[in-house]
Amino acid sequence: MKKLPLFVLVGATLLLAGCPKKPTTLPDAGASSGAAVPVQPATDANAAATAATTAQDNSALTAAQPLPDPDAALVARTVIYFALDSDVVSEEFTGVVAAHGKRLGAGSAHVRLEGHTDERGSDSYNNALGLRRAEAVKKALKLAGAQDAQVEAVSFGEQKPAAGGEGEGEEAWAKNRRVEMVYLP
Repeated sequence: MKKLPLFVLVGATLLLAGCPKKPTTLPDAGASSGAAVPVQPATDANAAATAATTAQDNSALTAAQPLPDPDAALVARTVIYFALDSDVVSEEFTGVVAAHGKRLGAGSAHVRLEGHTDERGSDSYNNALGLRRAEAVKKALKLAGAQDAQVEAVSFGEQKPAAGGEGEGEEAWAKNRRVEMVYLP
């Protein structure tokens, strides 16, 4: 019978010695659930990391960073291309034109819309088509927020090709059927 208490004492000692120690915890001031946060012993590496993180967080709070402009990539595009004999802004470019219209409406900038055509057709036809293209972009800019006084539409017809020359083919002609948005000072 005397061996039983000794056996219980040795078993309890082994059981307690095999359990890992619980980390010291402090309540998390920011946690609403009352969860505890483990506390790590202070080391030079931990202190340096904490100081660097705190410095970054503080600099982000003190130096107001401008938010990225979601339309920046669209506004960077200033050339609108058109199909053959068309003055309709294609679906591919409606977002580009809308972004420019929104930007113009929010400020006081002015833009000149330069309409261009490929070399096919008469001079008078190409000048009229270039102007219709510029006017179509102007209308879309105004629908997106630009004011009439901020936008000027002109036509160069086939006078200023962007690519190729006489008889260069469809690839060059496609680059010439365009409206260029030129922001004015």
